[in-house]
Amino acid sequence: MPDESKIRKDVVLYIHRRNTLYRCRDCRLAKAQSTRCALLGAETPIKPIGTCGLWVQKKGGSELPFIGGYTKEEIGYIEEPAGYSCGHCDEFIPDQEDCKKVDKDSPGDDPGKIVSEACCNRWEKLKTNS
Repeated sequence: MPDESKIRKDVVLYIHRRNTLYRCRDCRLAKAQSTRCALLGAETPIKPIGTCGLWVQKKGGSELPFIGGYTKEEIGYIEEPAGYSCGHCDEFIPDQEDCKKVDKDSPGDDPGKIVSEACCNRWEKLKTNS
């Protein structure tokens, strides 16, 4: 039964793609050895360890042209060397395959659970006790 106090998977763009940490270097929109992004345009630098809320898995094909017109703030660009999966998120509850904010029972990838290899737009850097 859906938990109405949590956000649905489709609203936060929950995705599970194996063997990725959802970084620019693995994104279809990254260009020029992941130092530029099609959405940001040719003049705005990015890093291969960056990510944004519009990440799309790279799967062959020809390189996309520059689109431009967006800012890093508008696409939610951030840089985190450890990666962006649920396993690296402060909202993830590993022993329950659940999330504090996202409804694991809502429609989407991984029915009935939130897995450590997945990611969504509610990602929050894992806080450490150090």
